[in-house]
Amino acid sequence: MKLIFKFLLGLALLFTTLQAEKPKIDPQYLPIDKSLAVSYLRDNRWYFVGTNDSYGIFFDTKTAKYDKKTKILTGWFTWIYTPYGREQYIQKAKEFNFYNSYKHDNLSYSIQKERWSLSSNRGMILNYADYSTEGSVVDQSTYKNPEWDEIVPDSIGEEMFENLKKRYR
Repeated sequence: MKLIFKFLLGLALLFTTLQAEKPKIDPQYLPIDKSLAVSYLRDNRWYFVGTNDSYGIFFDTKTAKYDKKTKILTGWFTWIYTPYGREQYIQKAKEFNFYNSYKHDNLSYSIQKERWSLSSNRGMILNYADYSTEGSVVDQSTYKNPEWDEIVPDSIGEEMFENLKKRYR
């Protein structure tokens, strides 16, 4: 009887340890504004192009302009921050002495107009606006003479670039 009990107990322990645990998602890596992220996922206008620990990025297909001859794509991107991403942004702002609690502590997402050369692995930011959790603009800028930047290998930029190339061949 003891042998059967030990066998059943061992079997129960074995099956309990073999069951896969559900992955635990750290909330600091989820979007600050979850409803905004979900609305972008549901809207056919916005094409998901990349994500990492700091933000999820969507491309506005409705306003995109793509020149098939030059393979240059220009359009609007929304970068939805995670708490971790916002904290990284704040640390950089403090490091370079441009920290502003009003701008940075309530940062939720940024909308940027970007240009990508799909034939030469380069991109540039034309302008941007940062938005608070309440949806108001907290910072914005237009670059007068933007320059092409190389796409860094194995980065969020490369993930975005590859996803854009899939959509605009």
